[in-house]
Amino acid sequence: KSGDVLTLECTSLAFGGRGVCKLPGGFVVFCDRAVPGETLEARVTSLKGGGRFAEATKVSSISPCEHRTAAPCPHFERCGGCTWQDIAYAHQLTMKRDQVVDVMTRVAKVDQTRVQNIVGDCVPSDKTERYRNKMEFAFGPGANGRGVVIGLRPSGNHSDLVEIGNPDGCLLQHPVADEVLRGCRAHLDSNGNSSLLDAFNRRTGEGVLRSLTVRVAVDENGETIAAVDIAAATRGDDEDAALRGLAEAIAKVRGVASSGGGDADGEGWSGEDVEVLSGAATLPMKLRGVTFALSAPSFFQTNTDQAEKLVAAVEDACGFSGDGTEVVLDLFCGVGTLGLCVAKKAKHVFGWEVVPEAVKDAERNAEANGITNATFRRGDLAKLKASLPGPDIVIADPARAGMDESLVKVLRSIGAERIVYVSCNPATQARDLLRLKGGDGGEGARYDVRYCTPVDMFPHTPHVETVVVLDRI
Repeated sequence: KSGDVLTLECTSLAFGGRGVCKLPGGFVVFCDRAVPGETLEARVTSLKGGGRFAEATKVSSISPCEHRTAAPCPHFERCGGCTWQDIAYAHQLTMKRDQVVDVMTRVAKVDQTRVQNIVGDCVPSDKTERYRNKMEFAFGPGANGRGVVIGLRPSGNHSDLVEIGNPDGCLLQHPVADEVLRGCRAHLDSNGNSSLLDAFNRRTGEGVLRSLTVRVAVDENGETIAAVDIAAATRGDDEDAALRGLAEAIAKVRGVASSGGGDADGEGWSGEDVEVLSGAATLPMKLRGVTFALSAPSFFQTNTDQAEKLVAAVEDACGFSGDGTEVVLDLFCGVGTLGLCVAKKAKHVFGWEVVPEAVKDAERNAEANGITNATFRRGDLAKLKASLPGPDIVIADPARAGMDESLVKVLRSIGAERIVYVSCNPATQARDLLRLKGGDGGEGARYDVRYCTPVDMFPHTPHVETVVVLDRI
């Protein structure tokens, strides 16, 4: 029952990184931070599936697995962001590949005799610390409800806050982002945590400061710069003046922008009412020779060095002939990241996106880089496909939820020779691969999974990005 402390042996990993542990009789317990080969004590937090299995959190390790190592971050036990930080990095890569192999066989139904040859080794990150170009922090009330602290929410916990701003910072973010946190912290402290800049309270709707997003880049002069978004609730003139004072106090910042009100719960940032408080609202991010103008909250790969490897893997996966004759359809193109990077090898790139602001950004990025063979559209792809030339290659990079079943049907009706499917969630990707293979029936082209390249974009976490190549049968 919930609250029981059990002695468990972890035998494997479930997708997402939780350890799979079995009690005598076969009862399964999914345990956070458990690693195959480890014997541990864990506290049951809940029963699931009508009591068929349980979830638990690790209390202590009785017999650690051979791949355990000391976690370098002082916030490791409480933060919940880097759940694999105490596992040797080489073994992290092995576990990530194993998870991809598991979903490819179990969900995508790739034959077990082929899957080991199809799934390549996980591409390692050159940096395992200080690799993130973007971090999002929350503001919260200080001790006894007084003052303001800056930190991260523990996994699955929206009320507690692990203070990060002082003194150690976060080992994942760039040192310049640590300077931003320290500057923000120092200004709030020097003003006695003025009530004009209280942390936003979700329950009461009072307060101003909601979140702090820091994005770091290197400018054209080789200088490290940052853009900062201070998400703030609706405020009056006095609060607005105090917020501008905070913006001006943060050191080494190219631009500071306030993202406006959001909803009553402090959520719902839309990017529609960005107010520049100091400097510029965007900064340049360069990827494979293409420069993208981004605001602090814009979507962009957060591991810049690994993004180079990811885009290189996508470019290789496209299999360009070299004569510049291929037409590419870039689905979920966002600000044009993948499409603009491969445009130099294509006859034309057609980007498709549902977010109108992203389409505008993609068009601006193409113009700024002198790329003339890229066109970006939004709307219903099923209706748009009639106005598009038949693509030779489709690149798809959907959100974690994967592709809607109706979109898979459209892709099969388009019938491109090759699909390059990029995913940050191999489980939903595997579901879509089965559909593209024709495993659920339906009309249109059928595809064969040729190979899969896992890329480690997030060291010390269970997350893995995958690039899968499918060819029309």
